Amino acid sequence: MADNIDNLIIEHLRAMRNDLREFRQETREDFSSIKQRINSLERAMATLHEDNANIQLRLDRHDNRLDRIERRLELADA
Repeated sequence: MADNIDNLIIEHLRAMRNDLREFRQETREDFSSIKQRINSLERAMATLHEDNANIQLRLDRHDNRLDRIERRLELADA
């Protein structure tokens, strides 16, 4: 009877170990997927920052051109 209980406990421990192994593998895969998605978001954010900087440069150039036009047409104070 004690041997049956020992075998039953060992079987349950093995099943728990296998479940834990599967859980760890799934968790690793999930973390890998999450890391890839975060990297993708970081790249997208970097692109947005670069685009914003380019837009700001263009606006600054247009502002300078507008100032120059206003001065030439004497629409603004010198």
